[in-house]
Amino acid sequence: MAEDPGVRAVVRQLDLACRHMGFFYVTGHGVSPALSQAVLDVGHEFFSLSESQKLRIGMSSASGFRGYQKLGENVTKGHPDQHEAIDYFKEFEPSARPENPLVGPNQWPDSVSKFRPLVQDYLGVMIGLGRTIMQGIALALGGPRDLFEGDRAGDPFWILRVIGYPPVSNLNHVSDADGDEVGW
Repeated sequence: MAEDPGVRAVVRQLDLACRHMGFFYVTGHGVSPALSQAVLDVGHEFFSLSESQKLRIGMSSASGFRGYQKLGENVTKGHPDQHEAIDYFKEFEPSARPENPLVGPNQWPDSVSKFRPLVQDYLGVMIGLGRTIMQGIALALGGPRDLFEGDRAGDPFWILRVIGYPPVSNLNHVSDADGDEVGW
């Protein structure tokens, strides 16, 4: 990998971005636009369901705080957020971490048939992309490509949040969490 001139160029770019900017934006990553769009589409399909259908996978302590969070349930700086969401985390066997309240099974809607396979495909692609980026960062640090594999960080923890933003009926009442008007 490190011997490829194209890889070396990307590693140099990663190194510069991490050292001098603190962030980077990944393009040319190979993630299928069709897959990304399909995930957005099933998300829209889920959020168009009735409240009772969405609440079938409602977030609770029994679910390890995974699942559907209804509009306004998430609160930021004392103000209800104007979105709804489904939270997914890496799953662990309950016996592996019995003391952890975030251990539980992910909840999947059965009323959107393609939701689970598409989101799981997308997760696989994103985990692979993350691993590739970490290999590039390892090389940028002067280490071996697998520096972040194995015991150090080989089994990544991940979070995926599918978010739905319903239309806003009154733009005059939209504000940020600090109470300042947003753009109008």
